[in-house]
Amino acid sequence: MIYRLLMMGLVLSWGAVQAADNSASAARAFCDSGKLARGAEIAVFRGCLGCHTVDSKRIGPSYQEIAKKYPHTPDVVAQLAKKIRDGGKGNWGELSMPANPVSEAEAQTLAEWVLSLDEPPARYSSNP
Repeated sequence: MIYRLLMMGLVLSWGAVQAADNSASAARAFCDSGKLARGAEIAVFRGCLGCHTVDSKRIGPSYQEIAKKYPHTPDVVAQLAKKIRDGGKGNWGELSMPANPVSEAEAQTLAEWVLSLDEPPARYSSNP
């Protein structure tokens, strides 16, 4: 019984790793260089792609959904950066987003990157 549970856990973990790898590839594809590329790197490094993808709902909303909901203004960048750092609940349903161990600069870069994804090219879609 313990062996079966361990094997099931390994299989589920492998599936999550594969899904995160696919999302990470899609996230990197949106970025050519500079600050936007840095946003994608932070999302990969900090594990954001475990709950979010670029173009489809996972545990949380897709980054495209977030970008379409909010205008790309300095006030919204600051608001989303705070939400990234502090976490929150209620904007996308009952499930809450935990606080994330990112610096203020990383949170701002992430927010700017997410907001840049409102109209991505179709060729970069992570869902065929």
